[in-house]
Amino acid sequence: MGSVFISGSRQIDSLPEELEERIANIVDQDIPVLIGDSERGVDARIAEDLRKRKYTNVTVYTIHDTPRIKVPEDWDIVQVSPKAEEKSSEDGKPRKQKERETEKDRAMGDACKYGLIVWQDTYMHPRYGQLSVSSGSLRNAIQLLLNNKPVVLYRRYRDEFGDTLFSLRELKDIEDLQELVKSLEEIVQKRFEKLLKAEEEHLKAGEQLALDFSEDTEE
Repeated sequence: MGSVFISGSRQIDSLPEELEERIANIVDQDIPVLIGDSERGVDARIAEDLRKRKYTNVTVYTIHDTPRIKVPEDWDIVQVSPKAEEKSSEDGKPRKQKERETEKDRAMGDACKYGLIVWQDTYMHPRYGQLSVSSGSLRNAIQLLLNNKPVVLYRRYRDEFGDTLFSLRELKDIEDLQELVKSLEEIVQKRFEKLLKAEEEHLKAGEQLALDFSEDTEE
């Protein structure tokens, strides 16, 4: 059975109960799980849940020398070497971190059969104090769906009383995601269109590269 790529927003600090039931089923069926190594949000919560279950069929992807989360000895680790140039700013922090993490996510998207994403579409940016879009999880969903890999999407939102809830969507193609995005705020719609265009161009470039390689190796 193919592996599942589980990802989600860094702003989410708890998982929906139904997702925990899905994880239990994944464990029961011994389905390989691919996760990132963010020490915040969904990556950290999923890793914690899988450690508690003592599940071993897990692979952690990282762009660092060692993962940022606690990794049991019986889990696999894949180190992705990003192409995005790593430069340092005056304070010593790496630039283009988001681009480098994106390459890691793309590697997991290429390796999996389907995705399971927990997404908070918008949040208030702690540094700038403005409404922002959780782009990484949205881009993951776009990549998977463009490659004909279905996505189970849990979207976190607040109802009219301010309570935190999760809605579930099972997305089969990019049109399903487009339909969902139409119901969300304009800032999300604009970011979706930008990410979709970028992923379509990335996919087209990859297909052209594969075609060029095939033609070059023909006898």
